[in-house]
Amino acid sequence: RESNTYKYISPLLECDIEGWKSQQRYIPFEKDIKKTIEETIVKKNPNIQLSIYFRNLKNGPWFWINEGEAFAPASLMKLPISMSYMKWAETNPSILSKELTIIQENASTQNFVPDVGVNWRKSYTVIDLISRALIYSDNDANRTLVDNIPESILMSIFKDLWIPIIDRLNEWIDDYISVREYASFFRILYNASYLDRKSSEKLLEILSESKFRNGLVKYIPSSVVVSHKFGERKFQAADTWEIMTELHDCGII
Repeated sequence: RESNTYKYISPLLECDIEGWKSQQRYIPFEKDIKKTIEETIVKKNPNIQLSIYFRNLKNGPWFWINEGEAFAPASLMKLPISMSYMKWAETNPSILSKELTIIQENASTQNFVPDVGVNWRKSYTVIDLISRALIYSDNDANRTLVDNIPESILMSIFKDLWIPIIDRLNEWIDDYISVREYASFFRILYNASYLDRKSSEKLLEILSESKFRNGLVKYIPSSVVVSHKFGERKFQAADTWEIMTELHDCGII
């Protein structure tokens, strides 16, 4: 049974003992989606690596395409960083209004440049930096958040959520995550099963304002709420020296 008093979350009030059965239910459009992807994308782009995970958060059934495919999380990790701050704020509420100063100018390059960037040497509140990191995927806002959270808090929360551990000196350890693993962060927020309800609701509200329009939301009517986070990464393959590009988008529609 779920509460309907929130716009973005649906907290679990009690366990659905029949939930495991719902996982076997048929998703009507699964075959059509797989056929369309095979014919319009995979066959025309033989070098592409693609993975999709869909889950109905109301009654549990899911399907996936290439579930085991792993990708570098890149900007997707801005979400668990933000979750770490919201978890910290549950015991220290003032942290969200604390002001942090941008001490690196253009610290990171981005293919999708934020529409509204942060300014060097200017101070912003933590909640403002979280919003900028999630809405605009601002690397400098996120870097400032990472540099100002106690390592003990960050490590504890990352371990709780089974997230690849951050390397403060080298951004991210070269670790990988599957689309299904990443989708679990959104399920945790939707069910308010790790952060409290207020924090979960706030993060999904911020994510609903994302400015990235070329992924999940591209063909969805503007009247439909979508809370999502995109990520990008361009790198040179070690074996072939070929330039590889990854683009991810994950969220709740």
